[in-house]
Amino acid sequence: MNKEFENVIATEVKIYPGGIEVRITTSDEAGFTSYLGWIDIKDIKEDKVP
Repeated sequence: MNKEFENVIATEVKIYPGGIEVRITTSDEAGFTSYLGWIDIKDIKEDKVP
């Protein structure tokens, strides 16, 4: 099931050698917050990090 989310924010970021994990959440108009999970970004190259 595909669903678009609005108001998605990163609530926690873990940086470690070789990658980044980002915890993401979203909230609706009523203010209810939903935990969406972690995004694991691996193989970050030093020359590509701003």
